[in-house]
Amino acid sequence: MKKSILSLASVSTAALMLLCLSAPVKADDPCVAVGGGSLCGSSDKGVQSYKGIQYAQASLWNSSVITSSYQAKTPATDYGAPCPQGQSAETLSDCLFLNIWTPAEPGAPADKTVMVFIHGGAFVFGSGGQQGQNNPYDGSNFAADQNVVLVTLNYRLGAAGFLYDPNIDALQKNGGNFGIEDQINALKWVRANIGAFGGDASKVTIFGESAGAMSVGLHMFSSEASSGLFRGAIMESNPIGVIYRDFSEASADSVTFLQCLNAVIDNPKATQCGTLATAPKLPETAAGGDTLLAATKLYEKVLKSSGRVRRDGLPEALPFAPVIEPNSYLAAQPAEAVEGKAPVPYMYTFNKSEGVLFAELAAQKWTGKFALPLIYSMLIGDMFATSDEILDNEKYRKHPESLERTIDSMGSLITDFAFACGNMKANQTANSDSVWGFVVLQQPVVPSTPPVDACAPANKAGNVCHEAELPFVFNNLPNGAGPNDIKLAKNMNKVWATFAMDPAGGPGTEWARWKAGHTGLNAFAEPAISPVPDIYGTSQCDFWKNQEPRVNP
Repeated sequence: MKKSILSLASVSTAALMLLCLSAPVKADDPCVAVGGGSLCGSSDKGVQSYKGIQYAQASLWNSSVITSSYQAKTPATDYGAPCPQGQSAETLSDCLFLNIWTPAEPGAPADKTVMVFIHGGAFVFGSGGQQGQNNPYDGSNFAADQNVVLVTLNYRLGAAGFLYDPNIDALQKNGGNFGIEDQINALKWVRANIGAFGGDASKVTIFGESAGAMSVGLHMFSSEASSGLFRGAIMESNPIGVIYRDFSEASADSVTFLQCLNAVIDNPKATQCGTLATAPKLPETAAGGDTLLAATKLYEKVLKSSGRVRRDGLPEALPFAPVIEPNSYLAAQPAEAVEGKAPVPYMYTFNKSEGVLFAELAAQKWTGKFALPLIYSMLIGDMFATSDEILDNEKYRKHPESLERTIDSMGSLITDFAFACGNMKANQTANSDSVWGFVVLQQPVVPSTPPVDACAPANKAGNVCHEAELPFVFNNLPNGAGPNDIKLAKNMNKVWATFAMDPAGGPGTEWARWKAGHTGLNAFAEPAISPVPDIYGTSQCDFWKNQEPRVNP
């Protein structure tokens, strides 16, 4: 029997009670009073961790509702289920969890700085924590070494998190930005409850990587609903130079997706999307999260036959992403707003070879010596009105005779336009004293996701690819890391926390402020590199000033 698509995702009181009874609480587990009950975590080497805390409940394509009460001695020792992604989606209604690491004992004063991390994953995969010993976002070192409270969180992804259509009432309140609204509700939960964990709710800094950094940029520059929930921000590897979908483009996407969803509901083994003879509407029935993922796979097949798939490494290529429209839930394009004054002090960082990973993945997708050069040329035409000027630039020229040289050109374009120059547009009209910019020059210590040789540790090209900074930021290095990597990880972990403790004062007097005139870029490398390379010049940022992207390619 098919279930209602709305009632399917509701969380009953009985289900919550089962969650609370899922693991016994030990006598020596630390417990804190929250929401009329208590949450009981675990303690190790002076750090108390509380995992899998359900901060909100949600039904499909409805706003999440913040959890306000808990049973006594609710277990909080294991990460909660991630939001649906990629494979099984049994957790469609039960994935809005957060995790906390704190140096504070239960009952300690609520005076510690709070850092809230938003994970990346192209808005379609990832979570704030994963089972096992290799969670890259484990906050133990932040809590133990920097004396801060570290929070990570899940949010809805893919179609469940980012579907908009003007003809569907349920999608109007937040412009289809359910995933961003979930993040806001997590921040509201933190504001209401972090004191129980020793955190000061007035001292919150948000930070994120990739799609998480994009989210941070949206909270700063686009979301009125986020105002007052944090006092500082850090963006790691935000492709802030590109333009998000608006209502028009998102609406076209939703029609296509709903065609695919209806086809899967009618036939779970459908291989083609259907048609919508009338205005799109949400189907009345569905089989659950697995149906949603099956529809997503069909939808991605449709995208492969369109120009969208050519834009690898850019937000327009994402099957689902936030939606921006003036005078709506997310009202401003960060690519434009970043030039002016931000509402809070912030840091931005990017890695010197951000685009290499995306170019290498595109090369795997478009096999054949001549396929990628052709696709690359079409991508430039899709993205820029000045495509001829870009392709005439030696650094970004297509090379029909060489797949390798085309990969180099594509990687350079994505790095320079989307990441380096996009971020270095920051603060150019405001000239505020509250922005700090960094480039990461240290080679990676872990493989990229997914692994590619050009981004591997000790790669021959010296590439520092997308997400390579994460083990250093969290000071979660693999076994066998060298002394220079260990020293840099301790330093970066401290820089992030020092900024969070006093965003207006910044990460320390040894770090220059990013100013109008493109001065003050700092570099992370060990041993230190001095002077810092002219990244603004080598990224040809003056050239990119005149290459504005198409708003709706």
